[in-house]
Parts: sequence; C-alpha cells; structure tokens
Amino acid sequence: MKYIVSSRIGLLLLQLDATKTLKIVQAYAPTSENEGEEVEEFYSELDKVLQNKSTYTVLMGDLNAKIGRGKDGGIYTGRQGLRTRNIRGERLVTMAESNKLYIGSSWLKKAKI
Repeated sequence: MKYIVSSRIGLLLLQLDATKTLKIVQAYAPTSENEGEEVEEFYSELDKVLQNKSTYTVLMGDLNAKIGRGKDGGIYTGRQGLRTRNIRGERLVTMAESNKLYIGSSWLKKAKI
C-alpha cells in the first residue's frame, strides 16, 4: 500500500511475508528559509509515520540537516559526517535514535572533490 502523508512525506508499506513488513518513507524537509511552524509540523508528521511499527523501516530523502560526525558512544551515526551539527541535525539524530534508525550517509566516506 502506498500513501501520500503530506506534500513532504510519502509512505510505502510492503508485506514481505506473513509476519514481516517493510516501511519505506520518503521525506523532504522544509529548507532553511522555512523555519518555525512549518518545520515543527513536518517533524510531527514524520514522527507519527515512524511510530507505526514495522519489521524494517527505511527513511530516505532530503532532510535539510547537517548531522556532523557521530559522537563517541552514539550507535546510530557514523564518523564520516561532514561539517558541524546544526539544530536540525540535532533534531534528526534525536529522532533517529528514538526510532532506532541508522543515518546511512554518516557511515560512508565522502570523496574529496
């Protein structure tokens, strides 16, 4: 089943077998030009989508956040993030940790261009 949650969040639910489900969430966060209420509404909607449990969850998209490098002791962020973590990055990391989601891009070494 597929759903359009909002203009910024899409959801695809797949039944893998009798007991396992895969939830794929595509999200596009407001840009830095949009602060305040629009960002709060986006994260509230995203949190509701992630609260519905599934066996496997994939969250992907442009979340307009800088997560920086993972901190010692953090298991959901890797050491390959770029730049310093910003407020949105902190929020994304907190959300990832509370939903037990790994931030994949922080585990991959970036090519120097």
